[in-house]
Amino acid sequence: MDPETIRPPVRFFLVGMLLIHVLMFWQLRGYVLAGYPDFTIFYTAGKMVREGMASQLYNDALQYDVQLEFASGVHIRKGNLPYNHPPFEALLYVPFTYLSYPVAYILWGLVNAALALCVPLMLRPHLYHLPQLPPYLALSFFPVFISLLQGQDAILLMLLFVLAFLAYKRTADFTAGCWLALALFKFHLVLPLVLILLFNRRWKLFYGFAAVGTGLVLLSVAIVGWRSALYYPRYIWFLEKTMGRGAIVPSTMPNFRGLLDTVLGWTRFPTLTNILTTIVSVFLIALAVRCWRQSDPSHPDRENLAFSLSLLVTVLVSYHAFAYDWTLLLPASLLILNHAVGPNVSDDKVRRMLLWAIAVLFFTPLYLVLWINFVHLNLMAVVPLFLVYVLVRETRKPTLSALAPVPALRAS
Repeated sequence: MDPETIRPPVRFFLVGMLLIHVLMFWQLRGYVLAGYPDFTIFYTAGKMVREGMASQLYNDALQYDVQLEFASGVHIRKGNLPYNHPPFEALLYVPFTYLSYPVAYILWGLVNAALALCVPLMLRPHLYHLPQLPPYLALSFFPVFISLLQGQDAILLMLLFVLAFLAYKRTADFTAGCWLALALFKFHLVLPLVLILLFNRRWKLFYGFAAVGTGLVLLSVAIVGWRSALYYPRYIWFLEKTMGRGAIVPSTMPNFRGLLDTVLGWTRFPTLTNILTTIVSVFLIALAVRCWRQSDPSHPDRENLAFSLSLLVTVLVSYHAFAYDWTLLLPASLLILNHAVGPNVSDDKVRRMLLWAIAVLFFTPLYLVLWINFVHLNLMAVVPLFLVYVLVRETRKPTLSALAPVPALRAS
């Protein structure tokens, strides 16, 4: 397929999604600047650390007192919006607390928008069939937009994953492990990928991950003290139980656990749902491990598809996955799209399936209808599941195992 033939409609489509996001932000700007977004928890954590309250970082009452100082106009909030991330991440937000909340929110958003725009540029050497892909497509991806709107840290997570991938491609496994360890502020999304790579005997990657991870644990202890550090796992579990049918609702999680909530009903069959989730998660991880083992550095498509499949699996098997966590699917989508428009795709049927699936992932109205109208964003998990199925079949076909080297790589 000639990318030139699809470039005009793709640009029109991406600009349309971007305009929807701009309009949504404009309509919600008052709520955003008043303290409704998730950025509240990060600003709270940074403020508590800066003002000498780090040892009480997971004290709900104290968190609420701090939040009332800058977000007292959030009328739907009768208690604290809990900071549930590891202690070390709070240091990142300390500099922002020297600014007022609205200014800090805007600055954090601009930083993250810049990071999101960098991702397509960083991946460009590996998007050899998409040489003129516009960087603004990152802002056309709804999970990226919702991460910006909420002031979340998911874009930073995506950047660290991409840096790990690029290091891996250079055979700098130890460095790749270090980048992944720095992403442990969302450990439930990092550990599945590390597990996949560990089963592929990437020992240097694990050594880098363990070294930096250990350093972050010690840093966390230094910030909050041993007592609060040991309390942190109990605090997370407490939030899981108390918010399980409130803010943390499986029907709004676009992962396999959330999908089963619709099929079985989380409250009716919790044990069966957990068992099935575990079984399917092990199966999906095994598929990703096998895909990596079949990859060959001399054939870039195979290794790129293995990484993409691993990101899809990581999101699907994570215990928690919200809309903004799907930012991880942006680099996966770009690498899959590169394969779909290139000459190495096995047949036109596979090409069409991949292109339509990527188009659905970028179609903002579908997210809004499922999330707002039906409160079943979990149904979106069908799309990455479908992509996993197609990629597994694609990587097993002899046409992909006998790929010719990609000439366009010389341009990188």
